[in-house]
Amino acid sequence: MGHHVTILRSRGGMPLPIDDDEIERAAAALPGWRYDRAKGTLTSQRAEDRGLQVRLADGALWARNPNVAAVARLITLAGALGARVRDADGATYRTPYETYRHPDDAALLPAPARGSRPRDALPYRAILWMSLASAVVMRVVRSLR
Repeated sequence: MGHHVTILRSRGGMPLPIDDDEIERAAAALPGWRYDRAKGTLTSQRAEDRGLQVRLADGALWARNPNVAAVARLITLAGALGARVRDADGATYRTPYETYRHPDDAALLPAPARGSRPRDALPYRAILWMSLASAVVMRVVRSLR
């Protein structure tokens, strides 16, 4: 991913800050998270997350350079907080591979260029076409045998 993501809440374009107590409750409810209130850091204890750490600043949680698996964990964490995960470009994650422009961000962030496609749509399209081509080739090979 190569950037930062933010876990934040908003309603009607107004931010709704996340506080320490909420983070502690979410960390206790979700397996594999530990919150250090003194440092303001939430750390994943799972080995496969390789030290995923989220910092509380200005009522939002911030993570640097999350990979796809980390984004999935952050989406789950955001759900427990009644929040959402937004990347540095202003796209909100539905899944680690699918993003959209949240209505609360529409007024704050510039709209994507007209005719541009979502950044993560290309890999799925490539996988779809490669799968279809593989299926066709397999049928041809089976029919020749």
